[in-house]
This record gives sequence, structure tokens and C-alpha cells, in this order.
Amino acid sequence: MDLDRSLYKAEHLMKQGRYSEAIKEVNTHLAGDPESIPGLIMLVQVYLAMDKDEKADEVADQLLARKPDDATILYLKAITLSQLAKRKEALKFVNSALSYNPHMADAHGLKASLYYHQAEFEKSLEAANAGLSEDAHNETCLNFRSMALLKLGRVEEHFNADQEALKSNPMNPTTHATVGFSALEKGDSDKAKEHFREALRIDPSNEFARSGMMMAIKSTNIFYSLFLKYVFWMSGLKPQVRWGVVIIGYLLIQGLSRYSGSLGTFEPVAEAIIVLYMIFAVSTWIINPVSNIFLRFHSFGKYLLSEEDIKVANICAGLLLLSLCGAVGIFVFDESTLQWYNLSFYLICIGIALTVVVSSVSNRTLERSKRRLKNAGLIYAVASGILILLAVAAPGLAFKFFNIWIYGFIGYQFFANSQQ
Repeated sequence: MDLDRSLYKAEHLMKQGRYSEAIKEVNTHLAGDPESIPGLIMLVQVYLAMDKDEKADEVADQLLARKPDDATILYLKAITLSQLAKRKEALKFVNSALSYNPHMADAHGLKASLYYHQAEFEKSLEAANAGLSEDAHNETCLNFRSMALLKLGRVEEHFNADQEALKSNPMNPTTHATVGFSALEKGDSDKAKEHFREALRIDPSNEFARSGMMMAIKSTNIFYSLFLKYVFWMSGLKPQVRWGVVIIGYLLIQGLSRYSGSLGTFEPVAEAIIVLYMIFAVSTWIINPVSNIFLRFHSFGKYLLSEEDIKVANICAGLLLLSLCGAVGIFVFDESTLQWYNLSFYLICIGIALTVVVSSVSNRTLERSKRRLKNAGLIYAVASGILILLAVAAPGLAFKFFNIWIYGFIGYQFFANSQQ
């Protein structure tokens, strides 16, 4: 009885957000019964609530070793894999769970989510509808049904789905945030703000709504608005197609760069395209932290920034100031002071490149990805420092090292794109 009381208390503490205390209660329960399935299930749920997804996955494996054919445990394993961005593996486990119990609406909702994030919107809609046939008020299924319909261009059905989701539970913050993101994708920032504001009123700690409100405020800027259109467009493509777009764009620019001299009267056009592409590419890498710098001075937006957002914005502001100093140097120095002219150019490149690095770390959701990128970014920052020292002490060697530094940046970008 005392063991059951520990689990009941742990569940109560978890709902209050007192996760450390909940873990202690679960461990007390497991100390008395190490093989307890309910205890291990509760431990997975607490770890997931704490965003300790890797630990949750380890405990899910322990559960599977004990009961490999239990639908609830298979579903939990699918959740942990989903949180770790292992979506293909997660799909296998959620399908296994549904083969044992096809009436789990939440499992159908998870399946809809997994397909949605792989840009398989027809399958996402199918899974959401299957879940709603089991539970017409399942919020996850309602929300993903709405989002899938929008991506499929079925606007009227999407509008009705939004209204149905809100009617089902008007006090659900995630539903309001979902409707807000749909409005943002359609370019209606005022409606988006209205729903994000309502979501935050219901649950001020809702991260989904907080990030959406930040995007809605920033979308009033024409450049950020165009960036959002690009992001939503790319999110509608399958991962393989996204990579194809990036690679084809890169190859076209390389071709233009190599053969622009032989294009005759079209040479200025080719050069303009190359410059615009470079500006576009760099802006997509740094626009979030840079826009957060300006958000710090917004009357409402400044309260939405987390401590990490502020820290990243401050670092990026310092790095962009370094680039600005380099830009001033370009105008001050000329070929007669080539060493300092080159140093100014290096400072521009370093400031922008390290802003991209810092931004790439902050944009990752998985802690292991953040750690890997922080380590790679630290190495690249050291290399940048060496480049500055060489520019001062050995200008000739600095030029050769700069070429290696450029390739290092390209390599870092490929590595960053492989991380979730």
C-alpha cells in the first residue's frame, strides 16, 4: 500500500511541476519493488516531463525487456524515440503498439505527428482521422488534422477543423497555439497573436505558444515575414527534397561564379544573383538571433525572451559589432595598407561566421546535438582567433589559413544540418 502511495504522490508532484521530488517518490517505490512496471512507466513519464529524453529512452528499454508485447510500453518507447528525433524508429514502435491495441487514440495522434514532421501530410491526416474515430475529442489528433489539411491546401476543411478543435476544448493552450501557427503560415499575424496571447494567458509557461508569439511579433518586419514564408514553404517539402533544393541552389551558384566571366553582357546579372544568394543564405542562418536583438526593445516581446535567448542575442550583437568594425576598416584602409585591409575583411567574415555558429547551437532541440555543436563551435572559434593572430603577425600565412578556415565553415554547416 505504501508503494502505491509513493506512485500516487509522484503523479501529483509531476502535475505540479515538482519533478525532482516526483523522481524521489518513484525511486522510493522502485527500491521496494525494482520490477514494478507502473513504477518504471511513471519514471519514463517524469523524465519526459523534465526533457531528459535519453534517460526516458533507457528506462523504456528496461520496460520493453520485461514486457515486449505491451501496447502502452511500445507507445511510450515510440514517444521517447520521437523526442530524440528518431522518427522512423518511432513509427515502427507506434505501429507495433497499434497492432496490439488499435483503439489508442493518443498513439494515432503520435503517428499523425510523426508523419507530419516527415512532410507526409496525407498519411498524417489519415492517422489523425483514425484517432478521432476512436476519440472525437482527442486534442492531438484534432490539431494535427487541422495542420495537415492546411499543408494539403484544403483551406475550407482546415478552417472547420480549427473551429472544431477550439470548440472541443477552448481552454487548451496547445490548440490555441496550433491555430496561431496556422494563421501565421497564412500571413495573418494579428489573428496569430490573438491565439498565442490566449494560449499564454491559459498557460504562461507554454513554450510552443511563446515561440509562436515571438515569431508573430517579428513577422511585422518585412524581411522576417519573407523568411517565414521560406521556412513554411521548406517545411512543406520532404527532407530529401529540402536537401535537393539546397544542393541544386549551391551548384547553380557555383556554376554562375565559375563561368560568369564568359557570359558577356549577362555577367553583371550573374554577379548580382550570386551576391543576392549569399545575402539570402547568410540571413537565413542568423535572422533568428539578430531579430531577437531587436525584440529586446519591443514593449511586449522583451518579456517573451528566455535567458538563453537573451544570452545568444547578446553574443550575436557582439559578433556583429566585430563585423561592423571590420566594415569600417575596409573603408579606412586601402591597398597601401594591405595587411590591415585584409584583417578588416577577416573580421567581417569571422563575425558573421561565428554568429551563424552560435545561432545553429541555439536552434537545436536535442541536448546531445547542442553539446556536439558547442564543441565543434569552440574549435572553430579557436581557429578564428588563430586567423586574427596570423593576420597581425604573419599576413602571408594568414591568407593560406583563411582558405582552410572557409572550408572549416562549410564543413561545420554540413555537420550542423545533420543535427536535430
